[in-house]
Amino acid sequence: MDNENLNQAPQGQPMQQAAQQPPKKKKTGLIIGIIAAVVIVLFIGLILLIAIIVGVVIVINGHKEPVMPMVDPGPQVSVDVPDGLNPLAIENTEVVTDGEEEKDDDEDNQEIYDPRYTVYQNILYDLEEDIEGYDWDYYWYYYDGQWDISTYSQGNKIAFADLTGDGKPEMIVVHRAGTSTQDMYIANLDIWDGSSNEPIFSIEGADYDIGGGAGFMIATSTTPGNMMVWTSDGDEAVTEYYKTYHWNGQEFEPDLVCSTWDEWDNAEEMYFKAYSDSDGTIISEEQFNDILKTYSNEIDEVLMFNRPYGDIIAKDHNNGYLNTSYTYQSAYDYATLASEYESGEKMTAQEFFSQYGPLEMSFTSGAGAWGTDLSVGTDGSFTAYYHDSNMGESGDGYDSTVYLASGKGQFGDVVRIGDYHYLTKIESVELDEKPGKEEISVEDDWKVKYVYDNVYGITEGHYMEIYLPDICLYELPEGFMMWSHLYWMYDEDEMPERLGETGMYDAVSDAGFVSYTYPEQE
Repeated sequence: MDNENLNQAPQGQPMQQAAQQPPKKKKTGLIIGIIAAVVIVLFIGLILLIAIIVGVVIVINGHKEPVMPMVDPGPQVSVDVPDGLNPLAIENTEVVTDGEEEKDDDEDNQEIYDPRYTVYQNILYDLEEDIEGYDWDYYWYYYDGQWDISTYSQGNKIAFADLTGDGKPEMIVVHRAGTSTQDMYIANLDIWDGSSNEPIFSIEGADYDIGGGAGFMIATSTTPGNMMVWTSDGDEAVTEYYKTYHWNGQEFEPDLVCSTWDEWDNAEEMYFKAYSDSDGTIISEEQFNDILKTYSNEIDEVLMFNRPYGDIIAKDHNNGYLNTSYTYQSAYDYATLASEYESGEKMTAQEFFSQYGPLEMSFTSGAGAWGTDLSVGTDGSFTAYYHDSNMGESGDGYDSTVYLASGKGQFGDVVRIGDYHYLTKIESVELDEKPGKEEISVEDDWKVKYVYDNVYGITEGHYMEIYLPDICLYELPEGFMMWSHLYWMYDEDEMPERLGETGMYDAVSDAGFVSYTYPEQE
């Protein structure tokens, strides 16, 4: 009975069928079970062996430093934007790091590559048509002691500045809203921080070439994490807003400082100016001007603007020159150089210039009327002197004008991007005199007006390509070749294969410095 209970058939099956099963069926099942057990034991043993081998490898390699592959960017960093597809396009702009659980103690001190400049390159590439299609902005300029405003486009529609207070520059772009009939006369202002292709701030219709048009100004603030924005809108009646924006870590929060608008007077049948403070309370013009003065004092540097806007104008903060803004091509070159610099393996300025310095260089037209002399020390520090004499630029009380600038500064770390091709950054520039200062000197009854300016060719924050003497001429950009004067120093069939002297070139400013020896003249 016990055997019969052990061999009970499934429900619904006759009992006699189960009893008639042949004995060999049980023997076959036993053999299969033994084989399965052996396979399982062998499999477990194999896993244990692999685990032991992997453990040994981890122990052996556990303290090795991670090696980052070097990528050769090619012989020339400053390139024109190519036709067709963008070769620098990237699909994912997020920073991804692997193996964080295997970090060494020294790894905490290593900088993680920030891809924002590569993101900026791609944004600029995608917006090229719309950036170049926006061309009705205005700008102030200074000439012969007078301020004036242009009636044509300057073309500087892009700026890089730290607006969020994180120490890294955002990119500001003013571009046409689109190519359709309703969009081609409207411009938007967008700001990107490089974390994605989506802007972190936008002003739609910041400018439009319809009716009375619109106006805008954007500037950095003396308070980190703030930016200053002025906008105007209207045709016959114009409304203006002065705002301060504060970055809260995720977005810019606006604070209205004051506003003014044109209000219609039925009795007089004319418009008159009305003013209000941040709460919308109507105030007098004198009260408004006091608020405006405080607002202006908080402006650090005007980045871009397209209309005159009272006393708050670039001439009060930038000496009339929008040297912080870029054309499309110069912005693209800047992003290209910055991307190469940020992603490269760096050596200190002293490590580089102690080998290849000191240097005495010049940037000049060759005619002698103007030039910038640059002296670089073995630690990467430099002094610079700029002069431009204009004998025909005279006025009331002076016979000629000389523009001057002098100062000192420091080059930053140096990145190797070719056999004889390096890249550095102008970390700081300290001028001896504030730009815009004027004084008149009498020299042998000749009255000369001296105007202090910026050092031409040396701009803080810009990148300098460095060419060693053995670099081949075919690797050099056309702009530098012009400033090197090699074209007129040599006949075409006598042009040397290599530069022969040390050169420096700022592609954004198109400024080329060379330390060269003229060939002997027969």
